[in-house]
Amino acid sequence: MRVLAFLVATVFAQLIMAPMTSAQTYPTRTITILVNSAPGGPTDIVARAIREPLQMALGQSVVVMNRDGAIGRTGAAVAAKAEPDGYTILLTGAGPMLISPLTMESMPYDVNKDFEPVTLCVEVPVIISTHPSVAKTLGELVEKAKKDPGKLTFASTGAGGPAHMVGESLKLIAGIDMLHVPYRGQPQAVLALMANEISMYTGTPGAVIPHAQAGKLNLLAITGTQRSASVPNVPTTAETGYPQLGAPAYFGTYVPSKTPRAIIDRIDAETRAALNRPDVTKQLESQGFNVRAYDSSKFKDYLKREFEVWGKVVKQAGIRVSPD
Repeated sequence: MRVLAFLVATVFAQLIMAPMTSAQTYPTRTITILVNSAPGGPTDIVARAIREPLQMALGQSVVVMNRDGAIGRTGAAVAAKAEPDGYTILLTGAGPMLISPLTMESMPYDVNKDFEPVTLCVEVPVIISTHPSVAKTLGELVEKAKKDPGKLTFASTGAGGPAHMVGESLKLIAGIDMLHVPYRGQPQAVLALMANEISMYTGTPGAVIPHAQAGKLNLLAITGTQRSASVPNVPTTAETGYPQLGAPAYFGTYVPSKTPRAIIDRIDAETRAALNRPDVTKQLESQGFNVRAYDSSKFKDYLKREFEVWGKVVKQAGIRVSPD
């Protein structure tokens, strides 16, 4: 009986100590940053900016793996099923983690149960852009939409994605009607805009500014309350008369739930250190990102506020997205 009791106690102790031992030795092998969008997109840019600093700090190889599809839900579903050991880090935006849960009745994962937020990396002010033949100002675009309800179109990178939310928010705030046209990704949406196939697209600075400098696009307004140093002549949405018009545009890291707290804290600390490196900050800011480097606790508070804001937009616009 004593032998049995000893064995039970030994096994129990090993089970208790296993996560602690894992956290103390982490990492011992290659870490994957899973980016749920195509190579070259904004999420991918952030991942590759922090990859090398993380690799140096953690002492193990860090690789970036792209799994795009369904505005990020495909990659998020893969990450949700990964082992909760810190070797799969999901880097993603608002689409699959904020907007999809608000707009879809069924999801391939549960954001609250399957993931633990780690670090808010960056926020991204987005720019409302048009083909030069469409409008020169946001006011002009709104007036055209009012004169011909339903004639103008706006692109997104998928139903329920950030660009879709900005378009629907503009429709509500300005009292206009525009047709939503989804594309597979931002490069495709920008190409369609330059070809004058659609009227408006709300894109990240790095995606639209170079084409505007070449005279192929007009930049009407940038979300937020401060102008961007990269395009100082572009007014903010607040300046154009739409202070309520923002964008659910941010990128942060998540790990599968049940990942040991010590490992989450290590990833969080090293990610924030990487983001705060002057060379990384400069690189990301040159692409139009605003580095935030919020820790896990502050990231959770941020997400709570975003859910409240965009939940109202989804409800008012009656946005529902069909399952994939």
